[in-house]
Amino acid sequence: MKPLVFFAMLVNFAGNNCFSQIFASSLDTIPAGWNGPVFALHTAYPKKISKEKNRPWLQYNFKTQPEQYMQAVLRYFLAGNTANGFDVKNNKTRKWYHAPSMSWQPANRAFGREFIHGLTRERNSPARELYPTQSGMVQNWAVGFYNATGAYTFGKVWADTNNLQTGSAVFPEGTVTAKLLFTAARPEEVPYINGSLEWQANIHTALFGSAKRKPQTVRLLQIDIAVKDARANTFTGWVFGTFAYHASANGNTVWKKLVPVGLMWGNDSSKFDGQRLKETWINPAYIALFTFPDGKRMHLGYKGRLNGPVDNPASSCLSCHATAQSPQFRPITPDTGKPADLSVFFRNVKSSESFDGLPGSISMDYSLQLAGGVAAALANRASGTPSMQPDAGNIKRLEYFITSMEDSSNTPQPMPAVPGSAGNDKAYMYNRRLPAKKYAAWLIGCWAVVPVLVAIRIFKK
Repeated sequence: MKPLVFFAMLVNFAGNNCFSQIFASSLDTIPAGWNGPVFALHTAYPKKISKEKNRPWLQYNFKTQPEQYMQAVLRYFLAGNTANGFDVKNNKTRKWYHAPSMSWQPANRAFGREFIHGLTRERNSPARELYPTQSGMVQNWAVGFYNATGAYTFGKVWADTNNLQTGSAVFPEGTVTAKLLFTAARPEEVPYINGSLEWQANIHTALFGSAKRKPQTVRLLQIDIAVKDARANTFTGWVFGTFAYHASANGNTVWKKLVPVGLMWGNDSSKFDGQRLKETWINPAYIALFTFPDGKRMHLGYKGRLNGPVDNPASSCLSCHATAQSPQFRPITPDTGKPADLSVFFRNVKSSESFDGLPGSISMDYSLQLAGGVAAALANRASGTPSMQPDAGNIKRLEYFITSMEDSSNTPQPMPAVPGSAGNDKAYMYNRRLPAKKYAAWLIGCWAVVPVLVAIRIFKK
C-alpha cells in the first residue's frame, strides 16, 4: 500500500472515531463481498429557500378535492426517483434530501440506518394486524425524504454541530416530505403485498433482544406524504396523507397500485365518541379493498382518524407528528386513554408551537426525524463534543422516544421518570460548547492516534 494512501486512511479512521456520526450514512458493517447498492446520505442542503414554482397540489382544494391533492403530491415525489431507485442526489427532475443524525445506536441497540437503502426501524405489526393469515409479529422499516424547500430548514438547524440552531426548526411554505415504508411480511401470509416493490435491507434477525442484522427482503406497503400548506394554517399548517399498496388495485405498475388511504389537515379535537370527522377524509375505496375475507377491516387511527397499515391505531398521522419538539419529553401516542389526555393529544397544534408549550421546549415543526436526530445528538453529546460522556437522562429520553416509535401495542404507556430531569432540563434544552482548553486537548488526542497507528503498521511489516 502506498504510504500517502495509508496515511489518508488513518486520518479518516481517526476522524470517524473522534468526530460525531451526525452525517454518517450508516454505522452498519458491510458484509464482505457485498456488491449491491450502498446508501449515501444526501445532506448538501440548499443555502436559500427554494423558489420552485412547480407546486401542482396548489391547484386542488385539500378539503373538497383530497384525492386529486394527494395524487398531485405523489406524482411530484415520484418524478425522477422511481427510475433510479430513489438515489435522490442524482434525481434529474428535482433534488431530495435526507435527515441527518439517524445512524445512531443508543445503548448498543442498533436502531440506526441500515447500509443498503438507509431504512430505519419503524413500529412492528402484531400478528393478524396486516391480514388474518399473518401468523406472527413482523418488523417494518422506512426511509424519509425532504424536498429542497424543506431541506433548507435542515441546513439551518445543522449548520453548526457545536451549536444546533433548534430555534430555526420551522419549515417554509411548500415543504414536502415523503416516506417509503417497507414490511418484512411475506406475500404467503399477507397476499395483497404480492408484486410490490422489493428491496434488500440490512434488518434485524430477531424482533427483540438482538442487534444483529443481515440483508433480507422487504416489500413496499405504505407511502406517507406531508405538505406545509398555508391554506391549513387555521388548523395545523400541515396536510398529511397516506397511500397503501394493494395487489388488486387498478394499475399496471407498483406506483399505480398505491391506494389513497386518506388525507388530514386537523385533529378534530372535540370528536372522541365516533362523531363524523370534519378535518379528515378517508377513501371509501381503501375501506373496500382493505376489508378482509373474515370481515375485519384494516385499522385506521383513533376513532377513524388517518393512519396507515403500519401505524399505531391509538394515534393519528398529525397527532403523532405534533409531538415533535426539543427536548423530546412525550411519547408519540397518548399517555392514557382518559378524555383529558385525549383532548391534549388530539388538538390542532400550530406548526411553530411546541407540543408541551413549556418554557424552553422548541417545536420541531411536525418532523419526528428532526426531533429524533436532535435528541440523538444531545443524548450522545455528539454535536461537536464526542469526548464528553453520554448523558444518562438524555439517553433514557431517546430510548423511550425510539421505543414509542416502534411500539406494536395499542395500549398507550405513560412516560417513565427521567433521572435528574427536574434540575437538568435546561441542560437538555440547550447545546453546550466544549471549553477551549478541553477542545484543544480533545483535538490533539485525536491526531495523536495517527503516528501511533503508523508505527504499529511499520512494525508489523
